[in-house]
Amino acid sequence: KGGAYLAQYEHSIIIAQENGLFFFAQLSEFGLDANKIKHVPSNIFSQIKYFDFYGPGQYGMKGLFADKKYIYASVSFMKELNCFNTSILRAELDQSFLNFEIFFVPNDCVNIKNDYGEYNASDSGGRIAEFNDNKILFSTGTFRYRDLAQDLSSELGKILVINKNTAKAEIVSMGHRNVMGLSYKDEAKEIWSTEHGPNGGDEINLNQYGLSKDIKNFGWPISSYGEHYAHPGGEHLYKIAPLNKSHEKYGFVEPLKYFVPSLAPSQLIKIDNKIYQGMLGWDLSRDGVKSILVFTLDDKLNVIAEEKIFLGSRVRDIKFHDTLGKMLIFLEEDGIIALLKDISL
Repeated sequence: KGGAYLAQYEHSIIIAQENGLFFFAQLSEFGLDANKIKHVPSNIFSQIKYFDFYGPGQYGMKGLFADKKYIYASVSFMKELNCFNTSILRAELDQSFLNFEIFFVPNDCVNIKNDYGEYNASDSGGRIAEFNDNKILFSTGTFRYRDLAQDLSSELGKILVINKNTAKAEIVSMGHRNVMGLSYKDEAKEIWSTEHGPNGGDEINLNQYGLSKDIKNFGWPISSYGEHYAHPGGEHLYKIAPLNKSHEKYGFVEPLKYFVPSLAPSQLIKIDNKIYQGMLGWDLSRDGVKSILVFTLDDKLNVIAEEKIFLGSRVRDIKFHDTLGKMLIFLEEDGIIALLKDISL
């Protein structure tokens, strides 16, 4: 139980728990004998040396990706004493031992005690997705230091593209609070993401990268359809983060869809003209929580239909396996990995 992330490697599935444990499962055996899921030791404990990473709370593993040679794991990283960001560790794929090295660390971090006056390690981002030309996409959060999302000198509150060979990063988009889902459709040159808003204002966003490679700005914290958690009673926050109820009016990209109240979206994937989006929300009075939402798009990428696959547990991660033609889902309250066989809704 607890958070975990999935990655595909040949005919195996890699499972990374939020506390730094890694497992391999052969897809030929998957769903037949859970005892054949194999724990793979690693050196991650020598790379992450603060206690809170390994217990329940705001810190821990934040994302997972694998290619033909390496496994990439994003983690809550203490860059300096009491100063954190979300960074990437990388290890060669080896089912006997994972020897992680530090691959990418953003250029700044947020101190628990900072001059902005707020800190929250859950606002961390951490999703990793395949990109083009031997590169990956990576989302970073602001740890509640909201101004960083609009600061081009900072790599926090951004979606970055990172070269696998050099670890050099470039900003693809900015104005992000906490991107929890990230995928790229190479044939359409589309970057899809989901984002946790504050109190309300969760978003599905689309960066049509094929139309323009300019840095897109998604508006946080100048624009949002949510409110500050301290509102009412936190009126002072609106002086530094106004949360205007329009993106386009202020020169930002409007979300494809937003949710008020929040449903806490997680990973999303696009298959043909449908978006499959996991949900983490707890409150069962809110339609859509503990489900996968399925959005049908028209040829102009507008949402024209919405359906729900209710699963009764928080959906932390989803992964589509091309060979199987099935979707793998991690349900974190139950500690279950499920197969969704029919994606023809």
